[in-house]
Amino acid sequence: MRDLNIEGPPPIQNAVREVPPTEFGELVDEGAVTVIDTREPGAFASSHVYGSLNIWLDGMSFFPGWALEDDEPVALVTERPLDVKVARMYLGRLGFDDVKAHLCGGIPEWRNKGKPFAQQKTCSIDTLKKAIDRAAVNVLDVRDAPEWKQGYLKGAENLFVGHLKYRFEDISRDKPLAIHCSWGGALALPQAFYRDSEL
Repeated sequence: MRDLNIEGPPPIQNAVREVPPTEFGELVDEGAVTVIDTREPGAFASSHVYGSLNIWLDGMSFFPGWALEDDEPVALVTERPLDVKVARMYLGRLGFDDVKAHLCGGIPEWRNKGKPFAQQKTCSIDTLKKAIDRAAVNVLDVRDAPEWKQGYLKGAENLFVGHLKYRFEDISRDKPLAIHCSWGGALALPQAFYRDSEL
């Protein structure tokens, strides 16, 4: 920190390299990057690059600090090309300067090229309530403590999203898992996470 304070940080590359799906897929397959998808959670749930993190654009000023390690290389998937500049700015302010690439054409182009994609089931609050009433689901509330104290779903467990990667083993897997956050929707984790995928 002393050297950074005296000399200033290294220059940040403003432009992020736009790459086509094939090259982007190679970066993913090699494990060379962590993919951050900045679209809204509903769009992310419908289809996304396998293994990517969903940090919607408005959350990019805060959540990467919880999700990324120092100097972790990143690649971006965005809704619009202009979102790349905003995401890059937020990452730079948090000290994440190694943004390797962004996906040209976004998820529509990824899918058009026949690239594999993952999905997550979403459900309405009414569907979730019925599942809770039947004791057919575990609910994980990933909001922070002040939000949790304002109110939570019956039977939910609270584990802040920033702690998830360190505490996966603490999450119950005996029933399907619904994740609740301040976004307002309910996301069900992929089937591989649990035994019974029906809510």
